[in-house]
Amino acid sequence: MKLLTGVWKYGPYGDRFKRNHTFQGYSSDFDVFPDIPRDRGEAKTMRVEAIVSDVGGVVVRDDFKSFFAEFEAKIGMSGEAFYALTVGSEEWKLYNKDFINEEELWRTLASKLRVEGEVARELRQWRRMLVPIPETIHILERVRRRYPLYCLSNVDKATTHYLQERYRLYDIFNGTVLSWEVGMRKPEVGIYELVIRRFNLTPERSLYIDDKEPYLVPARQVGFQTIPFRSPEDLEAKLLNHGVEIWVSDRNGKKRERNGD
Repeated sequence: MKLLTGVWKYGPYGDRFKRNHTFQGYSSDFDVFPDIPRDRGEAKTMRVEAIVSDVGGVVVRDDFKSFFAEFEAKIGMSGEAFYALTVGSEEWKLYNKDFINEEELWRTLASKLRVEGEVARELRQWRRMLVPIPETIHILERVRRRYPLYCLSNVDKATTHYLQERYRLYDIFNGTVLSWEVGMRKPEVGIYELVIRRFNLTPERSLYIDDKEPYLVPARQVGFQTIPFRSPEDLEAKLLNHGVEIWVSDRNGKKRERNGD
């Protein structure tokens, strides 16, 4: 797979990506930042100035358990048990941080999975289940007309390439913090602190969206307002409840703001 050429200041994709450089590959261009005071508790509701969103389960569908359930008869265990041995494993966390590559990941997991041959090859095609959620993308594109929009995601390098090359998924964001890029992953508090420092956010005036409650808890601890994602319709309603202005078209096709205040 061909790597993009360039370096970036705020993540590999988004408006700030510099394509005129000749460095081949990826570079994280961030320093070790001082800790931000932790345990701030539930953030007070303040006017939102920036939005940070997860990707898997929010912007793309990533139902691993259902995907693995299709192989239950072939692998001799439930999809949920298979999920625990793969995506839920410590090895997968290392893979998300780019500490091991995909070959090392599957070689390490081989003894646990007890699958081989054609079944093993089919299972390794798991990325085919990752498809965009167009309703969410439409909402975020409208929100971005008024607010800077950033991405915080646990994701490996190959999946980042896959989603960008196939769907241009990261183009909707002004900047990204990806686990493989920074060597940290949610729910580690440090990765939320990095988002704040990298994008110069005031967390109490920033809104974080995620479909997993364990990843929302540390976001609230460092001061973010949060939205648990349930569906695109629910997301839009909750954004409005937070006073977020969303651009919509009236019957004449003219753009106007929909304000939650």
